[in-house]
Amino acid sequence: MFRQSTGSRLSRRLTSIERKEILLSWGGTMFEYLMPLLFMSRFEDTLLSHTYEHVVQWQQEYGESRQNPWGVSESGYGLLNLDMHYQYRAFGVPGLGLRRGLAEDYVVAPYASMLALMIRPRRPWTTLNNSKRREHMALMVFTSPLIIRHRA
Repeated sequence: MFRQSTGSRLSRRLTSIERKEILLSWGGTMFEYLMPLLFMSRFEDTLLSHTYEHVVQWQQEYGESRQNPWGVSESGYGLLNLDMHYQYRAFGVPGLGLRRGLAEDYVVAPYASMLALMIRPRRPWTTLNNSKRREHMALMVFTSPLIIRHRA
């Protein structure tokens, strides 16, 4: 554990989306933000707890504004390498990550929506159920990523 006074020395960048403060991550993925909650306690009314809430909310709003399911994170996706293995990389949401090009591809990883259950217990179920009903998707949506291409 470290003292609260040392927190400012961690050099995490801070942003504001719609007047809500969020600590920035490298890739803007749900995994980067919420995975630590699987192992650490959450303390209410702290910058970290507000970041968790706002990240889930921003991912939801970003997906819904594009009429897509939400839950963007690291995932395998539909690109094969020379050995015919699927590629794996971080997919994030613009505004949440420092990495460039976050708006280029949109890959929904169902586990990312499941991680959000720790923050907003009801909302991810709506997204997962709506995803299941889409005609172009099968029940695999709960284990396989959904790749949505938005190329100009």
